[in-house]
Amino acid sequence: MKNSNSTLRLLGSLVALIGLVGLVAAVPATAAKLSGKTVLTPNSDTVDALASLGVEVSTSGDAKLNQNGIVFPIASGKIVNDAGDTKIVHTGGLTFSGMGTALEVENFVLKIGKQNVLKATIAGGDKITFADLNVKKIKVKDKPDQVVVSNVTASLSKDGAKVLSETFGIDEDLKGAELGAIKSKVDL
Repeated sequence: MKNSNSTLRLLGSLVALIGLVGLVAAVPATAAKLSGKTVLTPNSDTVDALASLGVEVSTSGDAKLNQNGIVFPIASGKIVNDAGDTKIVHTGGLTFSGMGTALEVENFVLKIGKQNVLKATIAGGDKITFADLNVKKIKVKDKPDQVVVSNVTASLSKDGAKVLSETFGIDEDLKGAELGAIKSKVDL
């Protein structure tokens, strides 16, 4: 049974790798200023769990809430067709507030390739890996002037969970809590 689980994990990793190769090979090398938007459709269970702990989540800066989720404008980045990382830089952020304190998490950087993470700047200017990205089912649509990346989910990373727990005095282990689904429409 252990070999079967190892085989399944290996196959899952290979599928994810093939999807990433498809991402970087499907689009032309682009290091120019990108624009567009990324939508995070929040996981309602995680939002409810945070609320039950006294922590509310709202948008900040250029981020806006609409019927599809939280919209973050794309400020810049690069999409590459070699072994490098695809990087999408956003403006705006999220404010976690409760218990008389607040935590700003801003300027998200979506990285897919060598790392599959969502980096962010927190209060004081510290940069952390806020979330880990699951790209096993990633979909990439290459259009003439746009690349659409979907089927990516974000879950709190060790650092993201730590900063939330320390800020709000939360005893529960938040690492791995699903933040939601991500869809980026990158205008080239």
